[in-house]
Amino acid sequence: MGGKDHTVPETVSKSTHKKYRHSQATTQLAEFAVRGHSLTIDHGWREIADSIRSWLNAKRIRDSQRLVRRDATSLPHLASELRPNGCDTSN
Repeated sequence: MGGKDHTVPETVSKSTHKKYRHSQATTQLAEFAVRGHSLTIDHGWREIADSIRSWLNAKRIRDSQRLVRRDATSLPHLASELRPNGCDTSN
């Protein structure tokens, strides 16, 4: 969750995470203090992707490299060459 998220309050994120405590799903709530709501499409998205990849690897969740290292051109919202107005996605 983004620490500066003004779209979904922290209490809602924590409450949603808590609902999974008895689930078989592997979950963890991580906060990125200086990020807003759009964690994976805003400036600094690679930090988020690296954190996800590290978590997947630590949990030994299979195919994590394939999941996180998908070609950026297949994800137009992350491809810097497709960003309007020359938005920088280098960080």
